[in-house]
Amino acid sequence: MLKSPVHILEASDSELVAYTALNVFRGDKKSALNQLLTLDKIDVNDVVKDEKGKPYLKNNTKHISLSHSKKSAAIIIANDNVGIDIEEQRTQLLRIQDKFVGPTENSCKNNLEQLTWLWTCKEAIFKVF
Repeated sequence: MLKSPVHILEASDSELVAYTALNVFRGDKKSALNQLLTLDKIDVNDVVKDEKGKPYLKNNTKHISLSHSKKSAAIIIANDNVGIDIEEQRTQLLRIQDKFVGPTENSCKNNLEQLTWLWTCKEAIFKVF
């Protein structure tokens, strides 16, 4: 069972549904993702990965993206390609910031909160493709 409430964001035209479960216990991520999938009546066995590791729904035209961290899980389902990412602040981002911070993003450097937001946004965009 999920430890905390599930937050559902649904567009009025039903083209986008996002589920997030916050503060899921470590080791319970797959169970949390499974429970989030069942909210949209999707069997966990219908989520498969392509040759690049991107998840998709077999026998379904909807697109899906999944993410989890140590404490949280998130799923987004949409009619078009979609990406979602959740991250916790971690000091490792400070060590690798030169690998993902572009020249126009220098104001984020050495600021862990901003680096986490930047990393999360880029990861979600990467998942779209």
